[in-house]
Amino acid sequence: MGFEQYHPDTRAELVAFVTARNANRRHCTPSQLAASIAKLNEFARGGVRHGSNEPEITKGSREPLPQTQQQEADKAGIGRETVKRAAKVQKKAPELLDSVRDGKLDAKTAARAADLPAADRAEIAASADPKATAEAKLAPAGAVPEPEAADPAGRAGRGWPGGEPVLAAAWEEALEVVADGFRREAHRRAVEGVRTLVTYRGDPVFVWTTPDGSVVPAGRDGAVLAPLYEVRYSDGLLTALLKAAFPAEFRGHARVEHAGDATAPARVEAPAVELMRQDGGGAEGTTPGGGAGPRA
Repeated sequence: MGFEQYHPDTRAELVAFVTARNANRRHCTPSQLAASIAKLNEFARGGVRHGSNEPEITKGSREPLPQTQQQEADKAGIGRETVKRAAKVQKKAPELLDSVRDGKLDAKTAARAADLPAADRAEIAASADPKATAEAKLAPAGAVPEPEAADPAGRAGRGWPGGEPVLAAAWEEALEVVADGFRREAHRRAVEGVRTLVTYRGDPVFVWTTPDGSVVPAGRDGAVLAPLYEVRYSDGLLTALLKAAFPAEFRGHARVEHAGDATAPARVEAPAVELMRQDGGGAEGTTPGGGAGPRA
């Protein structure tokens, strides 16, 4: 049986080839896949050396990968946040990336540990149990681990049962993939818009168009009848995205100030409209029509 040889011209092409062959390896956790992506990206940019065993690729050897983190996550079938965390580890704490790649440390914990002092990171990397060491370093001083509560259903809230770290990581990753999908769909509807068929009294509207899609008067040479579409945008979703991305600028703020004796009970006076609503249509001493009258 023969083997087909592959001769890439750039590091990016080599990385794309390796990624395509290994992205769906089922024995790898999402964190391991993300760590591999981070290492491959560093190699594609010429940041990794393997001595005499490194392939001779000179043409465009430092060409950056034309991939966004979302594209990389989609190809590997993992969440963008996991790819983002692994990239952070590669940049700020590369000594921890091998532990992530080997499955000894998840990307989420490693990304938090990347902000620790260098001595702590080195201790985590050299530890036989990097995850336990990292969690101990990240725990607040004097904190006592909470005992695990009984969970007869086998699943506490959004988490996976304890004692199954691989399944727990896969469960969290599945939630992140779903969240990524929601975010992309919200962006599509708010920014890119949704192409919608225009109808009138339930029937599609047709217009004369040229081959390039331009609407023209009837009878123009080469024009054909085609259904009319419009692009609709969601202002509500756009507002929600802006509030999430820039809370200081777009999120509504309310400020309440109290004056007077701090020890006295607070007295809240509801507006007249609220009193009328609570009273079934009329405040005390009035009728819905505005005239004076007894309360019913």
